[in-house]
Amino acid sequence: MNTFAYASLFACLLASTTASGQDIDAVTMLARTTPQQCHNAFNASSAASSCRNARMEVWDQTNCTIYVDCLRNDGKTTGNRRTVPLPQVSSLRNCDGLLC
Repeated sequence: MNTFAYASLFACLLASTTASGQDIDAVTMLARTTPQQCHNAFNASSAASSCRNARMEVWDQTNCTIYVDCLRNDGKTTGNRRTVPLPQVSSLRNCDGLLC
């Protein structure tokens, strides 16, 4: 695909996501995700309040792999590794020690 075609595709995605009032997740997904973006999104999730030692990696340029210890109802912690697309990271919750 030539440069003009990529530019046209990008413009169409930008126009469609902006016109519909949605977040520009499709455009964000075209760019390479960074570990800092993953970390910021995780900090915005409800899981962040009961999960500690978070470490983020980027997998396949657009997905966040999250390594974190989450508190269970019995007071112990469970180690987790979960890979999700960046736009879904802020929706993660702690479900009795498991990221869900």
